[in-house]
Amino acid sequence: MGGTPARADESNSPNVVAPSEVYGGLSYGQWAAAWWQWAFHIPANPDHPIFPGGNTLLSQSGGVWFLAGVFGTEVRSITIPSGIALFFPVVNTECSIFEGPPYHGDDATSLAACANGFIDQSSNLTTQIDGRSIKHLEEYRTLSPMFTIGPVPYPNLFGTPAGTVTQSVDAGVYLLVRPLKPGRHTIHFKGTVGGGNIDTTYNIMVNR
Repeated sequence: MGGTPARADESNSPNVVAPSEVYGGLSYGQWAAAWWQWAFHIPANPDHPIFPGGNTLLSQSGGVWFLAGVFGTEVRSITIPSGIALFFPVVNTECSIFEGPPYHGDDATSLAACANGFIDQSSNLTTQIDGRSIKHLEEYRTLSPMFTIGPVPYPNLFGTPAGTVTQSVDAGVYLLVRPLKPGRHTIHFKGTVGGGNIDTTYNIMVNR
């Protein structure tokens, strides 16, 4: 389920890529799959980006970097090069063939139903970029195609031996932010999903 175009008469920050737009050769759903591949590629040590106190700058490359939300309240300060777009979930989840219930599915259809079921129950979603609220977040809800996770390292987010490979589908509300101007910026997003609350702030310095 892709998003619908943001309303021109109630436009968001010009830095936010419209949910129907392809950026860097990928759709929102394909970027969502890439986000999970990034997350599972990183060993599940305390500095993993999805853990409190984690390091968001791990394993970043190319023209689009990923931000991660954290359950609880988290404030992170990062410095990035100029010319880098940022892609992040306000809320998201994935379901896979490997995992057991409630994150299990046997094919693309059941995996999509599984992931959508979690996002259907999400609530209280808000995002501000440099103090400006992003409107109509529901239009940025994204369903990925089925994608491959793995082979994963050890330790990993599945808690399995190194080399585990599975197929997965993601659902979530994502934003893709075009490269910010050099200087200081703030991205703040909140949401409730899977019984947990996310309240994450990024204070970002973009180098010249």
